[in-house]
Amino acid sequence: MASNSSASNTGEISSESKETALIIGIVNLFVGIIAVVGNSALCLTIYLDPFRRLRSTANYLVVNLAIADLLTGLITEPLYAAYEITSYIGKEAYTLYIIGESTAYVFVNASIWSILLLAWDRYVAVASPLLHAQKMDVKRILTMIILLWIYSIIFSLLRFMGVPEDIFYWVDLHVNYTFFGAILIGLYISIYYKIRNQLALSLQAQGFNSQTKRKPTHDEIEANAKSEKKMTKTVFLLLLVAILCMLPLYIMLHVELLCESCMEISMVKILSRLSEPLLFLNSGLNPFLYAWTIPKYRQAFKAILLRTRCGQRTNNENIEEGETSTSGKKPLNTYCIHKQKVFTSQETSLPNWKGSSKDITVQLLKLRINNCM
Repeated sequence: MASNSSASNTGEISSESKETALIIGIVNLFVGIIAVVGNSALCLTIYLDPFRRLRSTANYLVVNLAIADLLTGLITEPLYAAYEITSYIGKEAYTLYIIGESTAYVFVNASIWSILLLAWDRYVAVASPLLHAQKMDVKRILTMIILLWIYSIIFSLLRFMGVPEDIFYWVDLHVNYTFFGAILIGLYISIYYKIRNQLALSLQAQGFNSQTKRKPTHDEIEANAKSEKKMTKTVFLLLLVAILCMLPLYIMLHVELLCESCMEISMVKILSRLSEPLLFLNSGLNPFLYAWTIPKYRQAFKAILLRTRCGQRTNNENIEEGETSTSGKKPLNTYCIHKQKVFTSQETSLPNWKGSSKDITVQLLKLRINNCM
């Protein structure tokens, strides 16, 4: 989000630069559509959740992340796309780039710091499960969200408040990227080892140690391995995608700030310009990484789709038959009622916990660990 595209607005634009501008413009539009669709669906799923399981305090952070990513796809990326397309047709519209860059510093930074707050929330949930509700209550979370947006807006305005451009870009690199990446990696490494330790303690509480001499059953081994695999996969995806989306721009900004002559090389210039839509791609991928990989979000989304489809089917049948209820509401047909009951019973049934209070405590601990993944 630096001035790596500004060089293209001066002087004669080559045919190669025009083709690159067109490709970047199309890519920005495509990524923007993904971000708008994915994050809109996530916000609607949380708002319309039929199971009422997505109203936890942590979901304030999820919604905030979705809103930041939604605004990126709705405002920032179309502005970047419009700038590139106008460059392709030979018109100068550098104002579009300035506005797009300014909004990017607000929305992208808000998205980045929302991810960090989500990581912190998960760390607190794993490290202090009994104090999580107290440490991360609604008041504290809303305060952090407000401060996050204030910081993002003020940071974006620093360039217009007399801060030299080079200093602004260096601060952006090492505060919003280096510091963010280091803290995020540290938090998730801590989460990984704390979950492993809690799983080990839960296994020992059940008698899985050298003193009892009892071997775990096949189902118990499989459940433990599945939990470990899910946790490892989630941590890996979160880190990998965030780093891969930010790394190209991070590298190219260092090249631009440390070696201005390198930016005259055609390939370097193209890579620099392509690094921006790659950064924005994270806004489109976030709802799939932070929500759709978690079963309760998928279940709520499927239930909403089923309800919508069944409602449409019932309305169509009633129109064909000329039936209208006195209340104006159309009841679901038999097929949809049956499917809804089956879906609800399969997706929302609680585990059948049996055994001593000690066993139930262990199972509650496992449930807490799974919910924090």
